[in-house]
Amino acid sequence: MSVVQSPIESDDWERALKHTVAELTGLAVRREIIASVIITPITDDSNGMVMLDVEHREDGRVSVRLILKKKMFGGWTLVDRKYEAQERGIFKVRQGTDPSKSDALSFTRDDLNLVYPYIVPKSWVDYAGKDTLLTWEFSEDVRMVLVVNRFGTVQNVRPQDLENVNETPDSLFEIGAHNLSNSYQQGEFEVGGATLLDGREIGYARGNWMAPAGGLMLSVLYQGLQKQFKQDEFAAIAVNQQFLLAFPLDDGTLNSDSLRRAVDDEWRATKPISQSWLLLDGQWPREYPYTPTFGPNKAGAH
Repeated sequence: MSVVQSPIESDDWERALKHTVAELTGLAVRREIIASVIITPITDDSNGMVMLDVEHREDGRVSVRLILKKKMFGGWTLVDRKYEAQERGIFKVRQGTDPSKSDALSFTRDDLNLVYPYIVPKSWVDYAGKDTLLTWEFSEDVRMVLVVNRFGTVQNVRPQDLENVNETPDSLFEIGAHNLSNSYQQGEFEVGGATLLDGREIGYARGNWMAPAGGLMLSVLYQGLQKQFKQDEFAAIAVNQQFLLAFPLDDGTLNSDSLRRAVDDEWRATKPISQSWLLLDGQWPREYPYTPTFGPNKAGAH
């Protein structure tokens, strides 16, 4: 094990941290650091402590796990981040919500509490390969997959993983839905209602990558809409990977320019999923059966 001690005292914490990680990852790639790096404050005025665990893999990559203990609001905040480095010395932050094709970690029953349903666009499935995923189709361009959430990085659950944990697709989904419910109760994402600029009211799920699945697969959003609008059918749009909205099908709502603009704005955010409508009626989410249109030529003419 190699240990490096260094203070990080810059006011621009993020910039200093990125520079430090880049240097240390470069050392790791060149095999000058073979196990782990610990950066600790030398004085009480230092902003924080960083631990960097480096693992060389057989495929020529270097996995770098960064644990940051940062001074914030008079206390300490732990931030866990994961980096990946190529043997040639280039590194990047490993995106937590990108599909993966290979180098999956082993999946055991110890990981069952890390399984979650995840709403993705069809392109996610096309990229990873349908045969490498556990996937459900909600509409032509909206899918649900099961993933394992490790340190903020999602890894696709593969069909061959089922045998390792002695589960079926349906039973593993039930486990994932239970984990999703626990995450909601712990405040990791939000389900609620909002009033648009024109006074129209809608429901939403937002906050992180679990939110669209929480809005569709948990009963919280649907039951809240039922109670508020005294109706049983609503439309939902999983606009991007951190935001889903749902709305009643009355003329006033479907004619709402504010609602249309809200969908357009969220669609331009990072990691869009779809603008297609899903039917939310207390059953399994599915494609909206009527022509989805905002404005005077609205949907909902059953």
